[in-house]
Amino acid sequence: MLNNQEFTKVLFTNLIIIFLHSSFVTIVCSHLSFDFFNKDNRFTKIRKWENNGKIYSDIFKIKLWKDVLPELRLPTIQKFRKKSLDSTDPVYIGRFAAETRRSEFTHTIIILGACVFFYKDGLVMGSIIFSATLILNLPFIIIQRYNRPRMQRLLNKMNSQVLCDSLIHNNEEGVPYEQVV
Repeated sequence: MLNNQEFTKVLFTNLIIIFLHSSFVTIVCSHLSFDFFNKDNRFTKIRKWENNGKIYSDIFKIKLWKDVLPELRLPTIQKFRKKSLDSTDPVYIGRFAAETRRSEFTHTIIILGACVFFYKDGLVMGSIIFSATLILNLPFIIIQRYNRPRMQRLLNKMNSQVLCDSLIHNNEEGVPYEQVV
């Protein structure tokens, strides 16, 4: 059992380690290829129980706090801002969705890395470090999982509009609609 002074020293050391781990993971993930995050995979796909992100507004009241959290990014490395939607261009929205996957992946890896402290320092210290890491990262994962279905709906709406415009444009010669489709 650690005395108060030893406990404080170990806690402080572990907080520095988890900060360095978080920074390292963030830098590494920011250099991963865009193609790695371009499509949902089995970990990032939105689940039925999430109700297209609605669960996050209903249960977690995300609209009340998401804009208060800082956008934690390294400006020299992570050029893409996710704090607000800066364009309605489909390419930009697709990139935005991919960046939500990158962010979710990054925060998940940071949380998983905190599990090392259970092995390194035991149940009590491991629980403290893991809990702190979870509390600091889970809100950002929730934001990504809330935003991604919204981006997907916007893209689907744009694609539907393009398809509709294409059908109308291709049908200017009076061809029956059934033959166009």
